[in-house]
Amino acid sequence: MNDTFGMRLARLRSKNGMTQRDLGAAVGVSWSQVSRYESGKAKPRLPILMKLADALGTDVEFLTGDRANDEGREITLMLSGHEEKAIEDFATKQGISFDQAVNKIIAAGMKDRMDKSPDLMEQLEAEIPGGYAKLLEMLGKKN
Repeated sequence: MNDTFGMRLARLRSKNGMTQRDLGAAVGVSWSQVSRYESGKAKPRLPILMKLADALGTDVEFLTGDRANDEGREITLMLSGHEEKAIEDFATKQGISFDQAVNKIIAAGMKDRMDKSPDLMEQLEAEIPGGYAKLLEMLGKKN
């Protein structure tokens, strides 16, 4: 799924019960400019982007796609048949779903990298306080 800026803008505008005219008036641009943003024909400059986010009750990072929503961010993995089979076997042995197995494998890899790089762990904790503890929780481990 390729969720573009325009798609997020239109979805949030609709969710907030606003027309393009309403949103345009709220941020100081014409309804046709809002239409161009939604269709991907134009991108707002930062001051307007900030007003759009404020009017829609979100933040610039979500609107631009620079962070995931509350449900997380969907990613696509290209797996060989062998890799897919290995994950399926792991999931079966663990008694978990395929998706849970993938999440656990990714979390284990991230933990391994964090354990080997204190700078990376500091960066994680600075950006996501409690991030390492959450990683351990995903793996079913304690600090």
